[in-house]
This record gives sequence, C-alpha cells and structure tokens, in this order.
Amino acid sequence: MGIIWDLDGTLYNFYLPAKISLHVTWEYGWYNDYVKKQECYHFFEQSHGEYVWELRFWEQLYKSTQKNYGQETTINAMADIINKAWYINNNPNSKSNAYELGKLWWKTFFENLSPEPWVLPLLRKLFKHGIPMGLLSNSPREMGKLKLKHLGLEDFFNEENTIWTVDTGYFKPDKYPFLLMSEILNCQTNQVLVVGDNYKTDALGAQNAGMTYFLYKGDNFGELLKRLKAFWR
Repeated sequence: MGIIWDLDGTLYNFYLPAKISLHVTWEYGWYNDYVKKQECYHFFEQSHGEYVWELRFWEQLYKSTQKNYGQETTINAMADIINKAWYINNNPNSKSNAYELGKLWWKTFFENLSPEPWVLPLLRKLFKHGIPMGLLSNSPREMGKLKLKHLGLEDFFNEENTIWTVDTGYFKPDKYPFLLMSEILNCQTNQVLVVGDNYKTDALGAQNAGMTYFLYKGDNFGELLKRLKAFWR
C-alpha cells in the first residue's frame, strides 16, 4: 500500500504565511507610494472583518488559482495579481513596482513557511515502516522545490518520488499524474491513499484514478491518523 501526498494546504497551511505576506507587501507598497493612493482610500473600509485591500487580493488570488487548476503562482503571476488588486504605479524605466511587490510577497512567504506540526513526526514514522510515499502537486517545479526546502521535506520527497504536474502536461484532477505516481510507488491503484485538502483536485483526481482519498481539513488529523494506522499494522 502507498500514500500520495498533496503539498499546498495539506503538509503546510498556505494561508498563515500568505496572510503575513499580504500585510507586509501592502504596507510596503502603500508607504512607498507604489499604490495609486488617490484611487485606493476606500480600500481601508472593512467588510466581514477584513479591509477591502485584503479582500481584493484574495479575490484575485482565487481567480488565478482557479484558472491554473490550483497551481500556485510564480513571481510574475503574483505581480499580476497585486497589480489587478491594488492599482499599482508602474515605472516604465525600471522593473515594475508590481514585480517588486511580488518578489517581496514570496520572500516574506518563505520566511514564515513551516510544516503542520504533525507532518515531520508522521513522515518519519511512515518512512521507518517502509511505506511507499510520493508527492503530487500542481505547484510549478521551481517554486515547489523551494517550498520543500524551506519546509524541511527534502529527505522525504525528491526527484524520484515527486511529480510536479506541470511537467506532465496534465494537472490534477486528471487521472494521468495519479496513475504515473502509482507506478513509481509500485502499487495497484486500489492500494493507494491520496491525502489532500482540495476536493476538486485531490479527491476527484483520486476517484478518477480508482484510488481512495482522505480530505484533510486542517483540524481532522486524528481521523487521518486512524486511516493511516492501517498501513503499519
């Protein structure tokens, strides 16, 4: 039996470092006049406990991830998100302010990135018991590798057992990368458990490939542990 892990939202909480990045980037852009202030004063109004500038960012990020099958954004894509959300002043004689803010966003993100508390102890235990494991992610390769490095997961997921779906030409929930990973793990599809946080990409992808799945919600690790215990009995 084998396990296919999702990365973003499963092995780490994307929104914790993302929210810190959002605040740092907005403050830097506002106080350095990167933002067209005359058009943005209404951004300080609040709705549902968040400022308009926060809501506009999350809206653009959501649109981007939906358009790209849940794939995380690159620096250029993040710059485009910020530019659409905040009315950025761009200097035609230098790198755009939006690009600089995109770089700052990701820099801050990685500085605050950490795995879920249960991840490292659990992966060590599974590794000790010889459970075949692989990582299947819609993140771009280079961005994904940076995440693994900062999360301290390179000992568990390497070139041999990691698939960045962009390299295959088929994004989750297409069954192809799931089937490819089952071959890497040397497991029949009905012997593979897919663990992810996104129903549309992880759960449907598992179903399309004839695999079982566990939908991680951030607060149901106890249920996940019960499912996984069957692997080392």
